[in-house]
Formats: sequence, C-alpha cells, structure tokens
Amino acid sequence: MTTSNRRPFRLLIFTALFAALIFVATSYLKVPLPAMGYVHLGDGLIFLAAAILPWNYACAAAVIGAGLADVVGGFPQYALATIVLKALTACFFSARVGRCVCPRNLTALVPAIVINMGGYYIFEAWLYKSFVSPLANLPFNLAQTVCGAVIFISLGMIIDKTSGLSQIFDGIRPTKKDK
Repeated sequence: MTTSNRRPFRLLIFTALFAALIFVATSYLKVPLPAMGYVHLGDGLIFLAAAILPWNYACAAAVIGAGLADVVGGFPQYALATIVLKALTACFFSARVGRCVCPRNLTALVPAIVINMGGYYIFEAWLYKSFVSPLANLPFNLAQTVCGAVIFISLGMIIDKTSGLSQIFDGIRPTKKDK
C-alpha cells in the first residue's frame, strides 16, 4: 500500500483518536460550575485537531468528541449548541501551514473565544428565556477557552519542536489536492 493510499485511512484513525481525546478531556478533565455545567479541557484538543487535520476531519472530531461528552455527561440539552459551536470554532484554524503554532492559528483563538462566549450566551438566553441569567456563565466560558488556548499552544509547541511527532502528522496534513 503506497503512502497516498494510506492517507484516507490515517485521516480516519487520527479523527477517531482526536474525537476520543476530546471526549475524555471534556468528560473527565473538568471543573464543575456552581450553578450548572462545567469548565473542561477539551477545547485545547479541538484547537489542536484543527491545526493538524484538514478542516472537515477536525470538525468531525470536535463534533463527535464534544457532542458525545454533553450527551453522556448529563447535559444533552447543550449537545446541539456544542456541535454547531465547536464545528464553527474548528473552521478558523489551519493545518496547511505545517506547524501547529503559527500566526494564523494564534489569531484563530480570538474568534474561538468570541464564538464560545457569544454562542453559549445566545443559546442559554434562548434555553432559559432570559438574557440576564446566562451572564453568570460568561467568565467561565472565557476561562474555558483561555485554558483551551494554553493547552493548544503548549501541546502545539511540543509537536512542532519534536521531529518524530511532527513527522507523524505530516502524512495527514492537508495537501494542495485537498482544496
């Protein structure tokens, strides 16, 4: 089997791996909030997946991992919002650069914060039929995304600086044929 024939298979494997990692980081590496919900570490892995995988595979990993974490974790009412918001967040990152931590992906953290905070605020305003009560979660949504950014930058720098890890991901990064 040639390298080009293995690429789709490797993409599926890494998509499933990232979906599982996102699920675990969202479901088990979390801090419960006083009112409702929790702050988790899954966003950092969503950003990392989006910086390594082609956008459609990164979106799939984010949607499966984070959406499943909401359903299994007892917050199924948030699953649809999570699926939409995490897929949107992943679209701002790029795997075409060849490095995880690059100016484009660092800049993508800004819309990630806006989408996470604004999206969940709008969803919770609709869910609770109040524009006031979701204000209490804004600082937690900010903290969650900032923690995710720190995790993304830390892991991304490790991958970028470790040639063995970088070579593993080179075979799945998008190519010009992926346009």
